[in-house]
Amino acid sequence: MSEPIGQYKVLGELGSGASSRIFKVRLESDGKEYALKVISVSSSEDRKFVAQAERDYEVSSELKHPSLVRSYAFETNRRMFRTTGAKLLMDYVDGRPLTLVTKLPMIKLVKIFYEVSDGLVYLHRKGIYHADIKPDNIMVTSEVKAKVIDFGLAWKSGESKDRVQGTLEFLAPEQAQKKIVNASTDIFNLGATMYRVFTGKPILSEIRRADSKEKILQVDTLVRPVRKENHDVPKELDLLIRKCVKRAAYNRPVNMKEVRNELRKIGLKLSRANRKSST
Repeated sequence: MSEPIGQYKVLGELGSGASSRIFKVRLESDGKEYALKVISVSSSEDRKFVAQAERDYEVSSELKHPSLVRSYAFETNRRMFRTTGAKLLMDYVDGRPLTLVTKLPMIKLVKIFYEVSDGLVYLHRKGIYHADIKPDNIMVTSEVKAKVIDFGLAWKSGESKDRVQGTLEFLAPEQAQKKIVNASTDIFNLGATMYRVFTGKPILSEIRRADSKEKILQVDTLVRPVRKENHDVPKELDLLIRKCVKRAAYNRPVNMKEVRNELRKIGLKLSRANRKSST
């Protein structure tokens, strides 16, 4: 059940999209700063954004993890039995999307992905799957900490959907085939995200909506090794990323905990190497 947002003061605009704007606000009730997404409905197509915001609230309002952004209230605006807009109140993150964070050292990027995977381990324990992990949905704070946002496409265990949902470049084969999403889907999405961040390229080149399903189903043969695109990537990380983006779920890591543990090992190895080089 949604909660009313109450009175707030707008402190500035954080961003905007086709049918929404995000503001930094301060609530009068507690004096704290939040992010407020304001959605305008001007066509039937815009209603899906309201539904996604409501889904975001249903999922993220129950989350308590440092790497996952939480929402606190959702309300719709109605006029003559018509939904004209909606508002979603969320954690304010002082940072930028991973898409815009460039030239970070390898060890810091590995740390970011470790934190993302740790948040997803928590999410999966609750029977929830994000289903849209990508650089735009990972915020990096001024302290270089990861915050996963946007749970509008999230699945709960046992659900089924009758259409493709997700972002084309990071789509897992089971998403392209409209099959049930699970923890392995998030593993693929995260692997595709790491590939993009460490190489600057998508896992599949020149992918288009028209031939997306065919290309995604050939992912095992079409993906180039990460180290061929970026020689600075450790071998262990290259192997992990390529394992994450296997077509068949049973060839991917067993669960997100395995991914998290591998990232932790890689991070520790990089840290030891950095200490040796500085002595």
